[in-house]
Amino acid sequence: MNKQGVVGSQDAVRVCTDVDLLDAAVQVIEEFGYRGLTLERLAVAAGTSRMTLHRRDTTLPRVISGLSIRAAAELREALFPVLTATQPANQRLEAALEAMCDVADRHLALLAGLYSDDAGVFHAPPDHTGALPTDEAFVAPFAKLLADGQMDGTLHPQQDRTETATVLFNTAGWGYVQLRHAQQWSPERARQGVIQLVMTGLAHNSSS
Repeated sequence: MNKQGVVGSQDAVRVCTDVDLLDAAVQVIEEFGYRGLTLERLAVAAGTSRMTLHRRDTTLPRVISGLSIRAAAELREALFPVLTATQPANQRLEAALEAMCDVADRHLALLAGLYSDDAGVFHAPPDHTGALPTDEAFVAPFAKLLADGQMDGTLHPQQDRTETATVLFNTAGWGYVQLRHAQQWSPERARQGVIQLVMTGLAHNSSS
């Protein structure tokens, strides 16, 4: 599995959507780590054979893509209630960060592996500079909260909300994964550190 194998290759165009296989892959990753996911272990966890997986055209990139898309969809769903709530924007931003941490904890081993790869599901195609932008689906919720916070006066105005939201998502999201997985911080310690840092920097009246 290489850096293009997660989402960017032709092999990953056809994504695995088999719930049982995806659940089995989660079991393997939780036990052996992201790099420990093999077709042999996947077959054992799924109660099938590698030959059956081969006949079904199951490959690791397609399975990883399926897991990545499922985790990304879960994050979007978790953020939606925050975006439609009526509390001040600074409170909703803090709630959004909590929701992002919740999702990260449910997919920690997978996300840690994607962080060490290229996290392709979170990226849009390269821009005119050749850089990979963060997918709009993950930036937009935070950009909206920043805009709402500027309107209600609870968050500092930003010259470029999209840029700030991109930095926020990547710094808070991947930073939390790094602290939890690689550095073995407790959820409480990692959340307090990440969320307090963000809210101190952005909020006029932080509740952190």
